[in-house]
Amino acid sequence: TRKFVAAQMDAWKAERDLRIEFEKRASRAAFEIEVTEFSDGGELIATAGTTVSAVRVEHPPIEHAFGYVFQTGRHKLVLSGDTKPCASLVEAAFQADVLVHEVFAHSHDDGTLVSGTRTPETIEAVASYHTTAEEVGRIAHDAQVKCLVLNHIVPPDTDEQQLIAAVRVNFSGPVIVGEDLMSIDLLTSRFSLQQLHFSV
Repeated sequence: TRKFVAAQMDAWKAERDLRIEFEKRASRAAFEIEVTEFSDGGELIATAGTTVSAVRVEHPPIEHAFGYVFQTGRHKLVLSGDTKPCASLVEAAFQADVLVHEVFAHSHDDGTLVSGTRTPETIEAVASYHTTAEEVGRIAHDAQVKCLVLNHIVPPDTDEQQLIAAVRVNFSGPVIVGEDLMSIDLLTSRFSLQQLHFSV
């Protein structure tokens, strides 16, 4: 993370220095960035009534891959991050109000992988560190989550009804196909059925 942040800052250094000098800025404090790295998961943030924890997931060859658990009072939301199926995520998501999980749906109706602009070898490699719709359904079932939200959908133009049908093989609870700027009121457990792609 430190290397990534440093590279981002270096990429804009010349432009930033030019503006600071021209604008006669008295301070550069806004550009002082403190990076806190973690590697083993566990609690990251604790405020009054709210905690954010990291759970290690499996996204090889990425060594440090994490999902996140947001807990407030009696409510829990879990984000899978990028991962293939793993027991640690099922455990972390147990009885969550909402599980937001990535899904790899890059296949034909008959289940064979689509090549498109990617070679079969590339698709196989990508599939190896992500989770299929059927597997996501199994994770949601095993974790006994109250609602499943699908995100990071590959490919993004996947047919939503086929995606939900694949999840339904293993999970019978509410399924939402996530979209940019979508909101869910976790505290009241209210889902806007008119605005969301919702299936029961």
